[in-house]
Amino acid sequence: MKKIVTLFIFTFSAGILLAQKDGLKKISIFNNQISVELPASFRDAEYIGTDHWMMVNKNEMVRIMYQAVTSESALKISDNDIPDWTDKQLSIIKKDSLSSYIDDGIFLQDGKNIGFIKTSRKQKKGPDSFHLLFYISVDDKLLQFHFTCPLNSRKKWESIADAIANSLRIKV
Repeated sequence: MKKIVTLFIFTFSAGILLAQKDGLKKISIFNNQISVELPASFRDAEYIGTDHWMMVNKNEMVRIMYQAVTSESALKISDNDIPDWTDKQLSIIKKDSLSSYIDDGIFLQDGKNIGFIKTSRKQKKGPDSFHLLFYISVDDKLLQFHFTCPLNSRKKWESIADAIANSLRIKV
């Protein structure tokens, strides 16, 4: 519980700072069922589709990507399945020799579970990176968001990434 309260306070504060510094823009995705707020400096990347998109900041070193797992063979993931999904993803991540675990958890947003996992990853080429994976279930479909930035920029971007995850809303 302390972790959730701390995360909320941290993301709320980060959201205020972000709004003052860079400005936010709200975007709608997944057939306008989901909204999320991103820094105004982010722009669309080269490929965008109905079940995925990517946005990057000005220098393209910071990215956020969304992907809906919607194929016919995809597992149905309900809101109640988010804790088990988190455990499965953690198991995979912890076996990856290039990834280092930082944090994970589940927080409640408008009555929906939003899971998250934070890692750092060694890169074979280029700078090591910080990753925030966060995800939610909508209509028994898993929506995954991947935020990535250079590891040496983590202090600057982690609170902003948390604020992005905290801004996730399902339109009813």
